[in-house]
Amino acid sequence: MAEKCDNANTKSKNQEEVVIFSSYLFVRNRKKERSVLTRLAELREEVTIFLEDKSDFAKYLRNEEFVLRLTYLADIFSKLNDLNLYLQGTEGISIFAIHEKIRGFMKKLVFWKNCINNRNYECFDTFETFVRENKAKADDGIIIEISEHLNRLNESFEFYFHKEMNTMQQKRWIMNPFQPDVTTGISTKADEELIDLSEDSSLKMTFNTRKLVQFWASLQTSYPIVSTEALKVLLLFTSSYICEAGFSAMVGIKSKYRNKLQLSNSLRLKLSRIEPDVNSIIERSKKQAHPSHRPH
Repeated sequence: MAEKCDNANTKSKNQEEVVIFSSYLFVRNRKKERSVLTRLAELREEVTIFLEDKSDFAKYLRNEEFVLRLTYLADIFSKLNDLNLYLQGTEGISIFAIHEKIRGFMKKLVFWKNCINNRNYECFDTFETFVRENKAKADDGIIIEISEHLNRLNESFEFYFHKEMNTMQQKRWIMNPFQPDVTTGISTKADEELIDLSEDSSLKMTFNTRKLVQFWASLQTSYPIVSTEALKVLLLFTSSYICEAGFSAMVGIKSKYRNKLQLSNSLRLKLSRIEPDVNSIIERSKKQAHPSHRPH
């Protein structure tokens, strides 16, 4: 009975140490802004030593094929994380810029697949470093796995974004209304407005000096049809990031001690990218001090 208790305590202690070390990896990852997989690949020797006699996972970290798969996944997830950060749209980018980034990533998936098939590993830094430093050889099976994975990723992007991107391609005139032989596909009146706009040399001169939303908003009076249609597209949220950030902010602001708090103003301050002029706000909001608070 005592032996069973000792084994249970040892197992519990080992599990606790693994959890602590995993937390350490996560914190290091947050500080260095790298993916957990990348950190695991970089610290695999240290992790192997730590997990020796504690977990069966240690033997996998000494297996060359497993590490090749790990380093590839670290690289591809790092690239996907970079894309995801851009798609969050925190810099006020338009839906057209989002689609351009996705199309570029899909082309790179095809390019990376060709590189891997030709045994050119430079596009995957962690993978290439492991192969070079350890004189590892990626056999045909590993190459086929990576190639098929990249192909499936490309098919997934095609499935999720192809229809939407094709629809938005018909609205490319919003990005550049001065290109030749362009039509809106809305109505004859809209096409007439776009023709007149495209020949307006004064607007052509200011087009590249202003933000796209500001440009189209300034045309509400002179070209109302195309201006309204352009703003409908440009003012859409490019991703659900702001909604998710809003829910996170709400959880932080509204607690059980402030459950009757009206959130609209607080959320606006929390989510806005506009820096408030605090000194000016204080100056405008100064009130006369209560007589009881005045110095005698």
